[in-house]
Amino acid sequence: MTATRRTDLFGHPIGRTVGRPKLVDIEAELRHETPGDNGAYLLFDGTKEVWVPKSLVEHDPQDGTFAMPEWLAKDKGLI
Repeated sequence: MTATRRTDLFGHPIGRTVGRPKLVDIEAELRHETPGDNGAYLLFDGTKEVWVPKSLVEHDPQDGTFAMPEWLAKDKGLI
């Protein structure tokens, strides 16, 4: 019998995890925002534009940072 690991849409393991994912702050320019809580942000980090889901990101308009899980920032090439 072989154990099967379930993964989410991004290929990250689903199921038991210890704690919460590590968050990172990314400085970026907000270029566009789609409406609603299920929308997305289009960010420009100085070299590229990337879309990130609002459901996984916290935007601080005061300092222009976006807090997101480290895995998402890596997946999008932001770190």
